[in-house]
Amino acid sequence: MRLEVRGCSSAGGVVEAPASLWSTLFSLAAAAAVGGGVVEAGHTAARSGCVRELARGLGLLGYRVEVQGGSIEVVDSGEPAGGSLVARCGLLAAALLAPLAAARLRPGQRLVIRAGYEALLRSPYRQVVEAVTSLGGRAWHGERPGSLVVVEGSVSPAPSRPLARLYKPWAAAAAGAALAALAAGRPLTLLLHGSVRGTALLEEAVRLLQLLGVEARWSGGRLVVGPSAAPARAGLEPASSLYAALAAAVPLLVCSGEWRAEIRWRLLQGAGVEEARSLAAALGFEAEARCEGGACSMLLRPGRPRSMVHSVRRDPDYAFLALLHAGLAGGIISGLEVLEAEGYPASSLARLEGAAVEEGEEGVRVMVEAAMPPGVFECQEEARPACMLVLGRMLAAARGGLVAAEKIEDRLPGLLEAAVSLSDVLSVR
Repeated sequence: MRLEVRGCSSAGGVVEAPASLWSTLFSLAAAAAVGGGVVEAGHTAARSGCVRELARGLGLLGYRVEVQGGSIEVVDSGEPAGGSLVARCGLLAAALLAPLAAARLRPGQRLVIRAGYEALLRSPYRQVVEAVTSLGGRAWHGERPGSLVVVEGSVSPAPSRPLARLYKPWAAAAAGAALAALAAGRPLTLLLHGSVRGTALLEEAVRLLQLLGVEARWSGGRLVVGPSAAPARAGLEPASSLYAALAAAVPLLVCSGEWRAEIRWRLLQGAGVEEARSLAAALGFEAEARCEGGACSMLLRPGRPRSMVHSVRRDPDYAFLALLHAGLAGGIISGLEVLEAEGYPASSLARLEGAAVEEGEEGVRVMVEAAMPPGVFECQEEARPACMLVLGRMLAAARGGLVAAEKIEDRLPGLLEAAVSLSDVLSVR
């Protein structure tokens, strides 16, 4: 897929906020953990390469995944076999699959997760391993080239310890541990030591578990997953991503004249309607937001993009939005360790002109200054963050082309489709 950027001559329209990739992935894995179900993910999420990666992993664990339009059905075939999975979408899918494999596979069966790109080997895969071993399971870093994690079927219904612990925790790994406990039919109390990266992911996981009838709560660094009253077949609808929706609207900031755009949603991952309006205004839009009868919408009007300071540690989707906006208007982004935990090192940003990366005890931040974009930039799996920053600079310059732009759509499904429908700044071919 090639994405072309040009000047704006037409703007405005109505779009549905894209489904959150994390909410979709966790919904599918949770449906598997309770024995199967249907996830109404929408057609763009169903086409995501990251969703397909999780589906392949679930197939190795004995589940059949069938896609019909925007519905994804997970069926328990009862025949786990194990095998090897190549991770090309960071560690989001791996963080769910590895703990689930320890509870699902039979003794002697293994799941091997291999790195689909070199930078993934340097990512904090240890947190995925720790999510398994904290439950008394067996997992380790593979010795073969490109092997990230090896998991053996090992988590039993009887807890081997009253409490499980994760240190310097990543929310996705903690959520994976919760699914393993659910699949094994055992309660879990997980203590998270230190500052949690990606708390919005954990909040969304708890919400989805509660919808399934699972006793789940997270507060004060403690995640508790109790007995399940889950139905025989789960039915879940993932939340929308506020940040993907606003990223789709960012090209409108280069459009002059009068226009109106509307974003609609039913539920946002980790955000409320006032937070949505405030962030849109901070990005440079004139924004109004309201909810009525369970349906919400936000009306956007012309504004001016402005440099701002983003703190993104809570939600990796916000990190991608912040990089796109900083490419357009400049700014400072802190909390990028949430992307490093996912498998996207900040080094891909440091190679870009006008992007200064700092790493310290308080985390990772990047300061973005104006710079001319390349005429053509190829998006790579390990450099999805850099791709978003470059796209923002192309918007500022009103020119440029992205090759392999599907790498953006895989991680933020529906973003490009929504952006193209809101203006003619972007075209896809």
